[in-house]
Amino acid sequence: MNGYVRMIAILTFAAVVVFPGAAQSALEISSVTGSLSLPWAFETVGVEDVDETMKRDLDLTLQHSGAAVSYFITVSAGDNGQFDPRLMDNGRGGGPRRGELPYRIETDAGAIAKDLTAALNTGNVISGTLPATATPQTVTKRFEAFLSGDTFSLEDIYADTVTVTVYEGVYSDPQAAVARDSATVSLSASIPMVYQLRLVSPGAAAPANYDGGYDMFLGDLTNGAVGQVDLLYRTNSRYKLVATSLNGGDLVSDDGDRIPYRLVFDGKDYTFGSPMINSNSPTGVEYVRESLSVEVAAVDAQAMPPGYYQDVVTFDITAR
Repeated sequence: MNGYVRMIAILTFAAVVVFPGAAQSALEISSVTGSLSLPWAFETVGVEDVDETMKRDLDLTLQHSGAAVSYFITVSAGDNGQFDPRLMDNGRGGGPRRGELPYRIETDAGAIAKDLTAALNTGNVISGTLPATATPQTVTKRFEAFLSGDTFSLEDIYADTVTVTVYEGVYSDPQAAVARDSATVSLSASIPMVYQLRLVSPGAAAPANYDGGYDMFLGDLTNGAVGQVDLLYRTNSRYKLVATSLNGGDLVSDDGDRIPYRLVFDGKDYTFGSPMINSNSPTGVEYVRESLSVEVAAVDAQAMPPGYYQDVVTFDITAR
């Protein structure tokens, strides 16, 4: 019986069939406004919608090539984790010297710019579509940033950082959206020392326009006299308040005759030139009201020659 060995070799082929289809898209941020310094003016304190001259542009340029694409652009909440308003801070931790400064970043729709950590509507992002292109094309989009609200903050330098992200997809379906690129933007603002002082009639509000003066007429001094005035002030830094008298605490006539008077503050006679208030804490945006009175004793005035007597008292609020 004849025997033989049978050997079998199997050759397996594999192949991938590629069907013609659309080219892949490329979407990225080619440039962005990397830093913005936001201007401050006293007229913006308490104002939510500031003048256009106070706004600064945050521009970002997208570069795209390949298949047509839908996109949207978001802006993060920043270092302090809130959108409306966002907050810059002065980097002084959580102590009494920490200051916060509110600001806003708006989309081209005039709404607060947000990111995917918040519930979004069409105004909170900048969105659009880019057509198919074989060569890279660019488009520039713009957000606006500005200080807004209670900006009577501690005198200091303030800063924040936000992240701008471009997504492929639509904001209404965030789970399907794909982040294609992001960039960081630094924002800053400088708040100068502010010291404001007003003299007004008792109980009167602080005037919007003020020339720095107040006239108190005491009338006939023969039987003594009392005059009252309110002192209003506000600061955003440590301060001291001092009053000085042109005539050393006397009312003086044109002929040089002198009648002494008392300036009463906080229930006590005030000594001109000494600190009336000496504070380590700023007042904040609300005016502090102090009531002052000027008192002339009858015994000091009865025997004096007739005439017109006057003095000029200057109140100074300064840094300490």
